[in-house]
Amino acid sequence: MPTMNLIAIAIVALLGYIWLTRGFFSALLNLMCVIAAGAIAFAVWEPLSLFFLDKAGSSGIGATLGDAAWSLGLGLPFLASLALLRAATDAALPGNAQCGTTADYVGGGVCGVLSGVIVAGVCVMSLSFLRVEPGFWGYKGMDYAINGSIKKNESLWVPVDKITAGLYTFVSKRSFASDETLAKWYPAVHEAGHEMRLNFGDGKSRNTTKPDDFRIIGHYTVGGDAGAQPSSLLTDMWDTGAQNVSDREDKAISGPTRLEGFVIDFASGAKEKTGQVVIGAGQIRLLCENDAGEAYLAHPFAIVTQAESSKTNFARFRYNARDVHMASVGAASKTVMAFEFLVPKDYKPVGFFLKNIRNDVSTMKPTPYASVAERDAAVISGQLVQMQVDAPETATPTNTNTNRQNQDKNEGVRVANTLGFVIQDGNQGALEVEGGRIKEGTQTFKPEELDAWKRIDRNLRIDRLFNTDDVVIVQVDVSRDTPNSWLGGAARAVEMVLPPQIMDTGGQVYDAVGYVYQDSTLTEVRYTPGQPIRGLSEIRSITASRNDQKLTLIFRVSRGVTLTDFRVGSKVLTVFDPKIEVIEAQR
Repeated sequence: MPTMNLIAIAIVALLGYIWLTRGFFSALLNLMCVIAAGAIAFAVWEPLSLFFLDKAGSSGIGATLGDAAWSLGLGLPFLASLALLRAATDAALPGNAQCGTTADYVGGGVCGVLSGVIVAGVCVMSLSFLRVEPGFWGYKGMDYAINGSIKKNESLWVPVDKITAGLYTFVSKRSFASDETLAKWYPAVHEAGHEMRLNFGDGKSRNTTKPDDFRIIGHYTVGGDAGAQPSSLLTDMWDTGAQNVSDREDKAISGPTRLEGFVIDFASGAKEKTGQVVIGAGQIRLLCENDAGEAYLAHPFAIVTQAESSKTNFARFRYNARDVHMASVGAASKTVMAFEFLVPKDYKPVGFFLKNIRNDVSTMKPTPYASVAERDAAVISGQLVQMQVDAPETATPTNTNTNRQNQDKNEGVRVANTLGFVIQDGNQGALEVEGGRIKEGTQTFKPEELDAWKRIDRNLRIDRLFNTDDVVIVQVDVSRDTPNSWLGGAARAVEMVLPPQIMDTGGQVYDAVGYVYQDSTLTEVRYTPGQPIRGLSEIRSITASRNDQKLTLIFRVSRGVTLTDFRVGSKVLTVFDPKIEVIEAQR
């Protein structure tokens, strides 16, 4: 028997029994407090959740706060306001009005059950926003259809979450009405948490993001105001096979429809620990509305994204199977993706939600494309994603040297994923390790520890950085007397709030994702592909007055690109001569 069903039934039954024994008047007052507490919780839910997200960190309790932000934003104010309302009510009305015994039992029981439904509904919805597997405690409210579309999956035996959501969306348009109603922006609020958990790794990847981790930079349409048959909007030049798309009720979309596309520019904060942006169809929804104010929710059925790590050429890919999650390629700091939705022609987009972060798109003017062929041409040219793309394959190749030659002539730059020292397995502290390679984390070591580990068995050695096949690790020594240091000459003018970066010949920039700092007292390793360094202030400081400090920045670079320079913000510190071609895979 699914645990979530038992919890919901237990809460309803327990509160029903408790208030049945307390009498109708007390139960009615409690019900009023519960209703008011729910209204308060939903009123502050979004701003409080965003506050928790803003305060969230990248590890420890801070990371947990970010993962549970939408859950805490709903559950905490409900419990707090209910406790305060109950205390105030008990203080103001210490006595109990007596009704007939039958009326007391019946009325108290009914009010208790209604209170139980709301309390259970808020609890279930709060739990649904946690970073857990989609079928947490036996309840998977949303799922994939066979064709990859997102659909409603199952309800609780007593659908307390649906009933509670329906109550507050209803009253948000009436007695609890405001300018920004729950009914307007969250017409299916009880399903939102289940959508967010349909993420990569069966709940293991991030189910939340911060508002400044992405921005909408474009909106386009195909099909015009009159709409077109879905079959004519589901094709492209990259995949000639048929695609079937269904709605959230798992019914095939038919009739005149329009393709709505939104172009998203992801910041580095949107990346997973692997350094990639990974997005599933369930984590994005488009809220649409017709002239009658009726809502329609859609999920993306296709995505336009960079096709190869070493090029900025784009292509279109489909969400056409279960558990399809699109990941960015390479390691460039800038990730641009476009998501496409099928929408009935009478509906217009009003809200774009990415991991429940709401963006009002009702006033965005779309770029119309007359056909999918015209859309495809815009993808190839880069016009659709608003980026300059690489020249075709027939272009004259760049004449560059090999990695070994570049390393000899570009002092302080090393194309390698080796650390240069050894950490003994079992002593890595906060570093996450796999197969002798550091995947993520920050840890400090003493020099005597590293000296003792130099000659340990190969199977116990941790001496490399983890990277995927399409990524190469590049290390830049920025210590005091190196050409890449910001301590000497004009380089001293760099601003500490700007990020260190390297650039390739295609104009893509790559943020530092870590560093190795060494001095006579300690060695610190930071490797955080999902949390690039956003400013020099995040790095261990070095000074021109000390000669025992060494600082090496770590970059993840798309394999196959050619690097041109090292910079801090827009200030170029080193021009690589010759340019550095990164082509060798690292293990």
